[in-house]
Amino acid sequence: MIYLILAVISSALVSVVMRLSQRFARNNITMLAANYVMCTAAAAILAGGMIPAGEGAALTMGLGSFCGVLYLLGFVLLQWNIQRNGVVLPATFQKLGVLVPTIAAITIFGETPRWTQLLGIAVAIGAILLMQGRGGDKAANRSTLGLIALLMCGGLSDVMSKVFQTWGNADHGNYFLVFTFLIALVLGYPPAVCAG
Repeated sequence: MIYLILAVISSALVSVVMRLSQRFARNNITMLAANYVMCTAAAAILAGGMIPAGEGAALTMGLGSFCGVLYLLGFVLLQWNIQRNGVVLPATFQKLGVLVPTIAAITIFGETPRWTQLLGIAVAIGAILLMQGRGGDKAANRSTLGLIALLMCGGLSDVMSKVFQTWGNADHGNYFLVFTFLIALVLGYPPAVCAG
């Protein structure tokens, strides 16, 4: 339970740090690149290297790379949404991204939801509908689309973890993280250099 609480607190702090970075960080893309340098290094230390070997190595690198694209896109969308909507709405929609892996678990992985989970899905969908902008307001519609994109991107990255757990080599778990963070770093670094 303590790990779940720490995960929720850490996840919430990401949005707060993004908001604070608007005041103190001159270049948010560089901040993201630094974040991924640290994550890549930590994952490589835990994995004992950078490149997996043996059965499933190519799948590990492929799934990790695709997840890295989603991670970077998710952080960029989070920044964009925080600039336009403040912290509360983007943080809420980011958490509502749990709908995507939940629906995937039911439809793709054949898991049977409990009635409380179905109730949670209904409440989350209701919350999304309540937070939508007015139909005639173009700015509100753009903000809503950005929030939905954030929800989908975060949810799909969670789905990739489940895909790896299901079809990947369990011994390559840390290598999956290495490639997730490494690809996010490689894709995020050129804009960081240009903007810096």
